[in-house]
Amino acid sequence: MDTEAEHCAIDLEVLTPSREPQMLPCAHSFCRACLATLISTSRTTRNTILCPECRAEHKIPKHG
Repeated sequence: MDTEAEHCAIDLEVLTPSREPQMLPCAHSFCRACLATLISTSRTTRNTILCPECRAEHKIPKHG
């Protein structure tokens, strides 16, 4: 068993290839579904999101 497996910082599930892991520029990782929810519920008007772990602000690419 891999004790060093990465986990989604939102739902804390293990990041497997089927969960399509995504990494923000601040190096915190999330599964695609959680990141999509984070983007869709973001309240900023500047096309940015805040990392749930470190609160760093990141631009959302035009194509997701």
